[in-house]
Amino acid sequence: MPPSNPADPPDTSTGQRNTADLLDSTGQRYTTAGQAIPANNAKLQVITDELMSAAAQRRQIDPYSSRPGGLTLADAYGVADEVRKRRHLRGEVPVGRKIGFTNRQIWAEYDVWAPIWGTVYNSTLHLLRDQRHEAAAQFDVTHLRELCIEPEIVFGLGQAPQAGMTADELLGCIAWVAHGFELVQSIYPGWKFAAADTVAAFGLHGALWLGPRVELPSDTAARSRWQQALAGFEIELLCDDVVVDRGQASHVLDGPLFALRHLVELLGADPAAPALQAGELVSTGTLTRALPVRAGQTWSTRLNGLDLPARPAPGDRLSQPPRLARHSAGRRHRPASLNTRRPPQRRRNVPRTNAPAWRVHVAAGRCHSVPGPGA
Repeated sequence: MPPSNPADPPDTSTGQRNTADLLDSTGQRYTTAGQAIPANNAKLQVITDELMSAAAQRRQIDPYSSRPGGLTLADAYGVADEVRKRRHLRGEVPVGRKIGFTNRQIWAEYDVWAPIWGTVYNSTLHLLRDQRHEAAAQFDVTHLRELCIEPEIVFGLGQAPQAGMTADELLGCIAWVAHGFELVQSIYPGWKFAAADTVAAFGLHGALWLGPRVELPSDTAARSRWQQALAGFEIELLCDDVVVDRGQASHVLDGPLFALRHLVELLGADPAAPALQAGELVSTGTLTRALPVRAGQTWSTRLNGLDLPARPAPGDRLSQPPRLARHSAGRRHRPASLNTRRPPQRRRNVPRTNAPAWRVHVAAGRCHSVPGPGA
């Protein structure tokens, strides 16, 4: 992924960046108001130093928005660019993007009123194990502060999407779909921050646990079913087998596909932002509230209306199209939490819980996926 230096002035009415900045013949960037943006902003370097140091020392800091001079969203994306460069230099390779605050239901809770984006790295991407004989994938979470969990839909790009694409055209750029968990963190105490603070602080990204990928079919009818499913599914989030929150596709900007479109439009309007490329993944934002994670807990989900696999085929690539779940009065779907189970034989006209079946277990200082009975 090419590095970026998005230093656009904030649009205070929406929380978004103004995207019509200019470059002169020397490469110097200017805002639409004609204000020069230094190529090496000492303030941004100082902020980057503090953020990287705080992360390494596992400590929290005061949000920059509460300090004298504050932090603009423009400068925050400049910091994020510098962070990305430094992490890349130490061997952390960008593999995709995460979109934050796509769920309108949580905007008031955090006083953040528009989506932001950040980078996912090879060091923060983890595959949920699927078979009992596989070694448990583990991730050290002791360096993450005030850890929360978010169930999300993740897209893998087979082609680079372009601004102005229709939903059909965007779907054609997606090679696979998966369900996963993002572990988010707050380097700021009490999850108190402004949008700019979240952008600078790694987009709040801690880790992304990715479930089995479903390869999208090429035929038009099957893709149409996928488009319907991605706009209409529902989800339950469970902690220790108890439902703690519910969500639906429309919560994330009317659906994960629309969240992707928002990101594409945002990046496409900003000449300094790195465009999405084929091969990247995009995590489209939490479908429920972000809930705190504690040691000893096991987290799981139930997805209804989106046919993701209970276990992947060889090579973790499937071509099975989704089937929209039909709801019957008084009929319950089979729970398919995050541990591998064999799906029961399907009966005609009986809906199936459409969820990957894994669990994520949090132990003291570590988070790992575990299989369940029947794996």
